[in-house]
Amino acid sequence: MTATTGKASSKVPTRKEAPSVEMTLKGHENNICGVAFIAGTRLLVTGSYDGSIRVWDLDTGKQVGEPLLGHDAQVKRVAASPDGRWIVSGGGNGSILVWEVGTNMKELKRVPISINDHEGPVSDVVFAPDSETFASASLDQTVSVWKRETGKILFGPLDLGSLVQSVAYSPDGTQLAAGTNKHIIIWNTETGKELLKIEQRAWRIAFTPDGSRLVSGNHYDIRISDATTGDIIKQFDAHIKPFYSLAIAPNGTKFATTSHDKTTRFFDLITFEPIGEPLEHPDEVNGVAFSEDSQLIATGCKDKLVRTWTVPLSESEKESQQVSKFSFRVMLHIDLFIQKILKVCFHPRRFVRYLTCPLQKTIPSPSAQPQPRRAPIQTSRFFDDVSSYDTVDSKHVSPSFDSLILDATAALLPSRAMLKGPESRT
Repeated sequence: MTATTGKASSKVPTRKEAPSVEMTLKGHENNICGVAFIAGTRLLVTGSYDGSIRVWDLDTGKQVGEPLLGHDAQVKRVAASPDGRWIVSGGGNGSILVWEVGTNMKELKRVPISINDHEGPVSDVVFAPDSETFASASLDQTVSVWKRETGKILFGPLDLGSLVQSVAYSPDGTQLAAGTNKHIIIWNTETGKELLKIEQRAWRIAFTPDGSRLVSGNHYDIRISDATTGDIIKQFDAHIKPFYSLAIAPNGTKFATTSHDKTTRFFDLITFEPIGEPLEHPDEVNGVAFSEDSQLIATGCKDKLVRTWTVPLSESEKESQQVSKFSFRVMLHIDLFIQKILKVCFHPRRFVRYLTCPLQKTIPSPSAQPQPRRAPIQTSRFFDDVSSYDTVDSKHVSPSFDSLILDATAALLPSRAMLKGPESRT
């Protein structure tokens, strides 16, 4: 029930620098397979082969309340609803329990809903985007969709003729996908009609946040497929030992995979290239989940420990950060530039002189003597000349307001070097 923290490095992980653990959560007494962040909170829920579900406060690293019991078997999977109010857990004996997050966000209580429809271990559970329904997959080769409030079945059970390893909803909730030892199947959740069947084994499957692609994991390899046609967009080996689980970052920039090779690895969803160094564990890694802001990841390990880590940035995110910094720098200079323009052009002495001096004639008389021209202002010493209008003879014609703006602009316009930043001038 305790936690230890690791001092995070401020450097971006390189090939010579391994990521460090943010926090280690101790309390479970067996293998941890289920991990899920509770939306809108700083809480993490985990399920273990010790038959318990535990809730952790990530601000303190401490367990919240007592372990939650009720399955009388291994807890294989846990899922949190998108609205942060509900938890569903699946057991090794085919049982499914629903839990309600307390009003103080620090407690969970079991709702009187217990489902024992599956005849085999529950391999996966997932909430629909509306938080009102959830789906379950089982090694009894079936998939079912349930009403959370009543526990009544809405869709299924569907016999897929193969061990069902995972289920996933599309972001809009209109499609449900299942991964089996033989294929991937996608249904329309309203009609129950089968939309697509892909002849490829998938132990874990997930939709990308835009719903256009499916990310699935097989024995060793990872596949990114078109969610409409099933065509494989990218396929590559991710681990040196069997793959176990995957999760996609809510911001859609990357995904993470776990394996029996004792690592968690990150991949860019745009380039499909690895991101940073693998997260090393002392034993097999079974569960993985991203936080709501995509900045934290939690892993459940066979060594009975839960760990949290800072998520490394992808190359596209690094480039975006550089652009943001440059844009901020430019806007800052523009803001300062405008302030100086207003200060110079509306200096009390200049503005009063502008209002009180006679207007310049637009069409000079042929017999009129040419008016003496104002000496050009040296831009390098523009501010030293601010009070010069006080000494101008009252017979001189006032410069136009437009000329004041042009003079100030020429004097204050930032140079290219100023916009590029100090690193470009060294």
